[in-house]
Amino acid sequence: DFNIPADEHADISTVKKSLDIAAANQQFFMLCSPVYLQIINSAGKMTGFNGTSVIDQLPEVVYDYDEHKFASIILPLDTYKIRVVGTGTGTYTFPAGAEINNAPVHFTATDIPTVLGAVHEYTFDWKLLATGKNGTIIRVDQDGDGVFESEGTFGLTFSVKDFENMSKKVTLCHYPPGNEANVQTLSVGANAVKAHLAHGDTIGSCPKILNTSTPKSTPAKITKEKKK
Repeated sequence: DFNIPADEHADISTVKKSLDIAAANQQFFMLCSPVYLQIINSAGKMTGFNGTSVIDQLPEVVYDYDEHKFASIILPLDTYKIRVVGTGTGTYTFPAGAEINNAPVHFTATDIPTVLGAVHEYTFDWKLLATGKNGTIIRVDQDGDGVFESEGTFGLTFSVKDFENMSKKVTLCHYPPGNEANVQTLSVGANAVKAHLAHGDTIGSCPKILNTSTPKSTPAKITKEKKK
């Protein structure tokens, strides 16, 4: 991978520093069947299997071309979405990790249900996870229709119980930040409720609010013509 000239195989001191830096600054992702892996950066470029072939647009990603179940990001340049795409009905286990301040940080999703076409998207804030806080955002499109129907924030583990809780819907009145007048009734996964309440949303449907800024229209007068 580092293209070391043949006459330098016995002495790698010239690239040792680069190897040390790469080893200390990488992220890895591994999967068990029946799924495959995609790595997507903030610009929408991807390295991963697309169902028929491997797309390789991210030079910092080392990808498993044969089984499509392993990837390593060497010297991460961006934030990444890690997508786990189902190839059939079953469960998968997903270990992942990173090196933060020369210490390993490990995440594990265990026995997560999937079906053909399901997309589970993981976004990791490894620095936040290293402090013991929740830094894993998971979005689920279980029916594979291109719309994520549930979302939750987790720590270093994700279990089948967490997955089941995500599918449970709670009705909230959502007050968009900076546009609180435009309230909306939403149904969100149980794991997302805490985050919504933290920025001012309330449980239950939004009350019907009369918009007094718009003047009421005056009904037209209806006259009845007298018969002569």
